Amino acid sequence: MLNDYDTVEDCLEVFVGLQTIDNPFTIEKSDYGIMSSIARQVFRGVPLSDRQYGLVKQKLMSYNNDWIERGVEDLEDRLMKLRTPLRKIDRSKYIKLIDNNLVLRFPFSKKLILKLEKITWNHRNYHEHVKGSHVHTFAFKEKILEDLIDTFSNFEIDKELQEYYNKIKYIKNNPQEFLPCVYNNELHNLDSNHVEKLHNMFGKPRENNLLFYQDRSFMYNLNVLDYYKKEENLLHKIAQRSSHAVFVNSEIHELTDLFTSLIYLRRLPILIGLSEKNSVNDLEEIHSNLYTLNPNLKHSVLFRYPNSDDYGKRFNDYIRNNNLNISLDKPVDVVYINIDANKIPKPLFESNIQFQSVLSIQSGYTGRIISNYLLCLSDLFISYSGGISPMLRNELVEI
Repeated sequence: MLNDYDTVEDCLEVFVGLQTIDNPFTIEKSDYGIMSSIARQVFRGVPLSDRQYGLVKQKLMSYNNDWIERGVEDLEDRLMKLRTPLRKIDRSKYIKLIDNNLVLRFPFSKKLILKLEKITWNHRNYHEHVKGSHVHTFAFKEKILEDLIDTFSNFEIDKELQEYYNKIKYIKNNPQEFLPCVYNNELHNLDSNHVEKLHNMFGKPRENNLLFYQDRSFMYNLNVLDYYKKEENLLHKIAQRSSHAVFVNSEIHELTDLFTSLIYLRRLPILIGLSEKNSVNDLEEIHSNLYTLNPNLKHSVLFRYPNSDDYGKRFNDYIRNNNLNISLDKPVDVVYINIDANKIPKPLFESNIQFQSVLSIQSGYTGRIISNYLLCLSDLFISYSGGISPMLRNELVEI
């Protein structure tokens, strides 16, 4: 008899068919899923939450006429009674700083979990979560804090974290006040000696010389905030590189284009590393290209081969015949070393040359000593070959 079902849980179980009656209810498809899900929960002994309770009452009352047809005229009174006290749910949503970690907390929500997934993936090495809990712990890092508050700005946020976040946003929105940069055709937040040096090299910033300032961004930690037209050629790719060490594919870019770009960007003097296997052909090609671009450049090759075979004789004769043996105590534009020797030539080590760029040609394996030396010598290191050396794969960005 329906008179025996006098609590909201009883009525819910009867309504969806978990309790058998002679005249079962016909439930709208849109209601059946959620109602049967909650009914199975309470049937297992799990109490209703306050929101579930409100939803169940609303839905059951919308079928009040069906209950009356089955002899129940006091449905509203029955729905006021609970078989089990309501389940208390902590619905707090917050971002807090606890033990120097960022702690995010929210009750189960598919929408919020989807929003969080991108953050946890981007910062997966700094995220911890105990399965079944509502708490996510992150390392206290600026970018993580920014992402969390950007995504969950309506959560309760510690005052200290909110102030820190506001400072991050202010700095990002006003970089000219904090970062070494070019802004409104002026250099900001840069040592006066650096300002003077840059002005002497390129003139004061203006749209037609900003590419030079962009090219020196790694040397001076410089941010070019002013607009200039960016192009998809090798010159611009070098100037706008995302790392000081880059790979240029010789199968895509001609050597002439590379040297034209370096000369335009005022990247001389340059140190060029040649490998033993190709040094004769590479030296001849490089010198020929540079001579065409500027016949007045001074070259110095810091190694020789024995004259006992044709290879060594050809290499040494080319150096002598083209005067590529300028002493390093004189002004020099291009210096060549043997990178396979894995040692730094003494004259080079003792010189005061300030190399503006380093170029490694057709390099396979190079020893650690020479690799470290070349990579650290300038704010522009270029590996030019048909493929990236495995030894430098993690050091280079292809442009």
